[in-house]
Amino acid sequence: MARPKAFLRPLSGAILLEVILAMALFVGAATVILLGVNASVVAVQRMRLETHAMNHATSAMAAMQMQLRSIEAVTDEKLEPPFEDWLLSIEIEPMESDLVVESLNRVEVIIRHETELTVVRLTQVLRMTDAMTDEQREALSPQDGSLQGTGTGTGAGNGLGSGSGTGSIQSF
Repeated sequence: MARPKAFLRPLSGAILLEVILAMALFVGAATVILLGVNASVVAVQRMRLETHAMNHATSAMAAMQMQLRSIEAVTDEKLEPPFEDWLLSIEIEPMESDLVVESLNRVEVIIRHETELTVVRLTQVLRMTDAMTDEQREALSPQDGSLQGTGTGTGAGNGLGSGSGTGSIQSF
């Protein structure tokens, strides 16, 4: 015996409702997954830019330490290709102290990207031996037990003006 058509109508409406509900759940789940993937891609891009910036800052500081680059203030100097979107700034500030050491300077290397919000600051204390006279060099020689300056530093910024840095002076 066949069922009357009156019994099939409510059942077909329930199936349509289930299909629409399943589609809505699928779209919601896909949206959440795509947002997570997008956030991961953005985080990887930001980390890549920060790593490039820190590498450029470390290279500039190392070049000054090895005297391959003069220790002088620079404002927004473009880097060589393929990094022409990066700008290098160097700020030099004499360190004021009651010590005899007059040639110590706080050198801050700032690397920023022109289009992205990426800024990295690297600060170290360097001795300005290039600008000293022979008398000043003799006064600071390690043979008389005076203070030798060395610097170490790290810094990072998020492009919103925050950052950090450290420095140290060691006696020998």
